Amino acid sequence: MAGRNNWNSLVNRMAPERRARIEQGVRQELNNLMAETIIDFFGGDPQFSAEPWYNPSGDSIHYHLTPEEFFGDRVDDKLTLYRSRETNEVVGCQIKGISAILKKFGR
Repeated sequence: MAGRNNWNSLVNRMAPERRARIEQGVRQELNNLMAETIIDFFGGDPQFSAEPWYNPSGDSIHYHLTPEEFFGDRVDDKLTLYRSRETNEVVGCQIKGISAILKKFGR
């Protein structure tokens, strides 16, 4: 934490216009890095793969059967169905509370 305090102290002592230029440069670098990351992510093989995905921060599983556009149709506090925007058919789902479900079944 000492390094962070030293950095904050240094930044606070800078002239406001210099600090603004540095902050702008840092923001621009972060924007560039984020743009490169997004391009790399979406620039890969565009072939769709129907695989469940666990989201640890939301403690939920997402599963898409098809790559089409969808909307969420919430069934209850644990289940959301993903429905096709074109046909209204179920094309996936989200199941919340996975840790509790696994605990209930002894996992």
